Amino acid sequence: MRGQTDSEHFFSLFLDRMEKFEKKGYSLTDLVTQFHEAINEVEAWKRTHKIKEGTYLNAVISDGKNLVAARFYSLTDDEPLSLYVSEGSRYVCEDGVCRMVKADPKEHSVLVVSEKLTTMRQDWKKVPPNHFVTVDEAGTVGFTAISIDKKYKIPA
Repeated sequence: MRGQTDSEHFFSLFLDRMEKFEKKGYSLTDLVTQFHEAINEVEAWKRTHKIKEGTYLNAVISDGKNLVAARFYSLTDDEPLSLYVSEGSRYVCEDGVCRMVKADPKEHSVLVVSEKLTTMRQDWKKVPPNHFVTVDEAGTVGFTAISIDKKYKIPA
């Protein structure tokens, strides 16, 4: 890690967790689990150091085949930052109007964005608060709740 941003530190923590899969490979479930564990570790460090500020996390991790995105806020007094999903065959812009279109059933595209790219409400699903959205190699979209384990122990 060369930088000093919170994003770089979090990604480094995640990569350290993924190192154990280097030789044997990993699945989408492993990506989600390690992403989840990294969030729990950050929250455990905050508890240890009595840091009360909330953690906002809108982050996406992809290995080129699978994608995991988080919409997370550690406190209950506010909503996490927005995150949306759109599915279709392809995203097109015609006469200044952009939208996801369904055309060839063999084509499947998924967009994960922090802000909707169009005003077409039917094109967008809001990711629920404190959830991961996953997209596998086949383009299948799923949602998994993010929970904080208050008894989580920081690995030695």
